[in-house]
Amino acid sequence: MSNTVPTPAKGRLGQMRQAYTITKRSDRKIGLILLLTFLVVGGAFGALATWCSATVSLASSPRSCSLC
Repeated sequence: MSNTVPTPAKGRLGQMRQAYTITKRSDRKIGLILLLTFLVVGGAFGALATWCSATVSLASSPRSCSLC
């Protein structure tokens, strides 16, 4: 493990890259954790968007059910 001080990051993406690099030194599973977090949150938003679009399309179609 190196104790060298990283060079100052340039811009927001540079700061994020530097934070990830520093965190990766102490937590080797950070990449997997970030990937799983991204997939779970993306899946939840995708399911919500699908459900909302299906609900809106059913509600807006005339005589979409036999009870109406």
